Amino acid sequence: MDLSGVTLLSAAGIRVLTRYANRLNQRGRGFSLVAVSEQVRRTLEVAWADAMFKIYDSVSLAAAGHSSLPTPQVTPDPPQDQNDRLVTALDQVLRLRAATYTKPVIARAVGVIQGRYGIDDADHALRLLGQCAKNHHLPLVLLARTLLATPAPTGTGSWLPDRPHRTEPLLTFYVRPAAHHANRIAVVAAFLDTAVKYMATTMGAVHVADPLGDGLCLGQHQGLPDSLAFHLVDPEDGHQVALAARAGRTRITIPDIADTTTSTQVPEQTARLLIRLGIHALQCTPLLTPEGHCAGTITTYHRDSGHTASELAYARLDQAATELADWLEWHQATIAREALEQLHQRATDTRVR
Repeated sequence: MDLSGVTLLSAAGIRVLTRYANRLNQRGRGFSLVAVSEQVRRTLEVAWADAMFKIYDSVSLAAAGHSSLPTPQVTPDPPQDQNDRLVTALDQVLRLRAATYTKPVIARAVGVIQGRYGIDDADHALRLLGQCAKNHHLPLVLLARTLLATPAPTGTGSWLPDRPHRTEPLLTFYVRPAAHHANRIAVVAAFLDTAVKYMATTMGAVHVADPLGDGLCLGQHQGLPDSLAFHLVDPEDGHQVALAARAGRTRITIPDIADTTTSTQVPEQTARLLIRLGIHALQCTPLLTPEGHCAGTITTYHRDSGHTASELAYARLDQAATELADWLEWHQATIAREALEQLHQRATDTRVR
């Protein structure tokens, strides 16, 4: 798609692009972006969507080297009252709060790279981090967290010479194209698509274990209104149900969010936001490996109060959740560390030059 005439790209625009890319990929066809301006490219990077596309400077280059990555199918947000100024103000506040939890982590990682490798230019350090994240299909903030959680290199050679080389676990809900290797974004998107179908909804979110500690961080989501997605980044309120499911290693079902006698695990602010968005029920299932380690959670959201799923649907969800948990644990121990190793080598080469 030629974007030479596009100067501004909204969240809705990103969702349209990723939805069509996913549809074409499912048909074995590719989808690339051409002539992307610097402003649009930065917007894609901030939304972590740049890793979902191949980007070329011209149509001829795209035709010569076309290759696209599988991307998640994103359902457009429910229509919202554009005249409701209070809703708009709340969305803006949630957006700003979300940024306060992600940008400082990336800034800290950039500072570590600068200090460790003697790189004066912060933009150059950020580009190194971003390119290594993109090369390994990792969200930028996840690689930043992994870098901050990993002990510094002790010598001039390899950073992580003893990293494990376990075989990639099999997934029944995702068929990996032969040309693609360990695409975390595509795998989690395929799991989300599977989970929402099992739970008969269109909205879901995956929280993953935070490499920096015992908490969780929002991994990916599907079909959520922007305001809810921004809210789920907030560890103070947005993670509480997921944290409870993780701590108990058990599924949490809340058939009526408005019923305060049965929804005590939903913070008041979260409950108000969900009800305002027309969401009246949810369930949260931990992602447990075969060994019982919790790699995160999957939460699905439902518009009908009293929504429940069948035992068969829950059993299928649990099976897919176990597969994803095992895969995520493998990915963090291998691919994420490969990204760190690549960053180390490139940054070291920069310092040597």
